[in-house]
Amino acid sequence: EKALDQCIKQLDKLIDVIKVENFVGEEGVGRELVLVKVEANSDTRSEITQICDVFRGKIIDVSRSSFVIEATGNENKIKAFLELLKSFGVRELARTGTVSLRRGSHER
Repeated sequence: EKALDQCIKQLDKLIDVIKVENFVGEEGVGRELVLVKVEANSDTRSEITQICDVFRGKIIDVSRSSFVIEATGNENKIKAFLELLKSFGVRELARTGTVSLRRGSHER
């Protein structure tokens, strides 16, 4: 609890942060965003595309030797997605961490 309070105080000091709240469980919905550049050749493109479809990922850039893929979801979904892509060769990765909003009409 002390570490959480310290984290909230540090986040409140950032200029772009308007408000920080601590809520858990059913009170909120959270998602993570990942952008990943993966090696993709003519032999692997269809398999990577199928993995993207299963995880509702989007291929947002295509080159001769790679795809850049965008995916969102909870931490476990992102972890499973990246684990499957690892075998193709991940070149670059950017990940947001979880961002959340309170469910329903709760206002503060």
